[in-house]
Amino acid sequence: PTGTIVHDFTTSGKTSDFFAINGNLSTSKGTVSYNGLTLTRCLKMESSTSITFTLTEERTLILVFVENSTNVKIDGQKITSNSNIITQNLGAGTHTITKADTMNLFYIIIE
Repeated sequence: PTGTIVHDFTTSGKTSDFFAINGNLSTSKGTVSYNGLTLTRCLKMESSTSITFTLTEERTLILVFVENSTNVKIDGQKITSNSNIITQNLGAGTHTITKADTMNLFYIIIE
């Protein structure tokens, strides 16, 4: 796909035409304000959680969490951020997001 791809767990839950999402949703983990939105539902990053997707070209992945110190695994590599947003450049191919720490993911963007 071309253009920006967005997944908002508040409005879409685990339903996506682009991402294969496995895991549990929650509405009790707080709220996040991002890009003019108030996000109230998240995907809990647990041992059983995974998000898989395939890119046809290099893109930028943005993950929005409620926690201010974030650790997540992308393709098995631990990625750390000191804010509630992780930004990672990804090449073409299949990618998987999994738990590094127990966290709560509210929003995904691919640009």
